[in-house]
Amino acid sequence: MRGWRGEENRLLSTELARQFLTPQTEHEGLGIQLRGEGPTLKAQHAGQMVGFICHLVFYPNTGQGA
Repeated sequence: MRGWRGEENRLLSTELARQFLTPQTEHEGLGIQLRGEGPTLKAQHAGQMVGFICHLVFYPNTGQGA
């Protein structure tokens, strides 16, 4: 989220973070599902394998996520 907001000490560049969170198709960024816009923009990604399930959800414009 730091890259999205253009802050220092970020993992991704601002340009790459914005590409990930910009719709490339109807509801998909680069590997991320997107819903809403502005403060309600929700990004999520899920994955699983034997013995492991993960679901990432975050709101880049509010800095919230789990």
